Amino acid sequence: MNSADFKTNTFRRKATNLTAVSVVLVLSLLKYDLSFARLIRISHASRSLTVLPAFVAVEEGFFKKEGLEVELIQMRSNIGTMALMNDEVAYTLSYAGTLEPALKGLPIQILMVLSDSPHYLVARKEYATIHDLKGKVFGVSRLGGSLEYATGRIVEHYGIKREEIKIISVGDEPVRRIALERGLIAATLLSPPGPVLARKKGFNVLMWVGDIVFSPQSLLATQKQRLEKKKDEVKAVVRAMVRATDFISRSENQSRVGAVISRYFGVKPEDAAECLQLILPALVKNGILEEKKVKASIEETAKRSHIQNPPRAEQIFDFSLAREVMTRQ
Repeated sequence: MNSADFKTNTFRRKATNLTAVSVVLVLSLLKYDLSFARLIRISHASRSLTVLPAFVAVEEGFFKKEGLEVELIQMRSNIGTMALMNDEVAYTLSYAGTLEPALKGLPIQILMVLSDSPHYLVARKEYATIHDLKGKVFGVSRLGGSLEYATGRIVEHYGIKREEIKIISVGDEPVRRIALERGLIAATLLSPPGPVLARKKGFNVLMWVGDIVFSPQSLLATQKQRLEKKKDEVKAVVRAMVRATDFISRSENQSRVGAVISRYFGVKPEDAAECLQLILPALVKNGILEEKKVKASIEETAKRSHIQNPPRAEQIFDFSLAREVMTRQ
């Protein structure tokens, strides 16, 4: 048994009980009609527009055109990785929860990157500029994660030293919004629709993170053995997602995309268009991330996760199916 197999098997044994409790019992309550299509389960970590292409692919029938019935299931990113490795979901959309385990040796293949730096810095109403946040408390999902890294880069860009602010772990976006409302934190990073919801409550949207730092948040990934054994299925999923991303980018489809946003993301119809405009700059065209950004993402993740000698980019990222889909459209 090689080291990669050992890591995979060890991970699966440790994950079994937790996954069974948090995923299997939930899924066992769901009844599906499998007579007309192959059922594909895809996990996503948050109900934000970073995963909009997947919801558009469902709503617009792009998956069904490929003979697939897709169930999108929300679960924490670490649970999603466990579910992926235990074959309880076929694909995952979580970037941070996928890249780090892949760098540590799990046989995961990243097929597309959906969003590149979708976050906005949102502060309480008494803080009108980033300089007003010196000495204040910022909330992130978890310490040591990509949001802490992005927060540090942002304040340093504006001449504030990292040690001149306090960063605390608060939790997922809905929890961070509540912490902001209650004054437990002064600022946080939110992805759409979060900034729109916060602005309507009087908070200040100070900047788009993408102006300063690269911080991708969503992707499409699967196990390497699935790519090897079910390549036609994987290609069909990629094709549906590429079509969805292209559909979102076209101005003539804005009203239909807005309807999806309103239906699935807790946004009023009159606010859907604004949410769409905020996420559009972050969506990665065709799901193919620039090579320099792929390398930067690996280096940054390896550094903050203390991973020595990470795998090469081509061992984890494979955009060949996305490129093939594009050439045949």
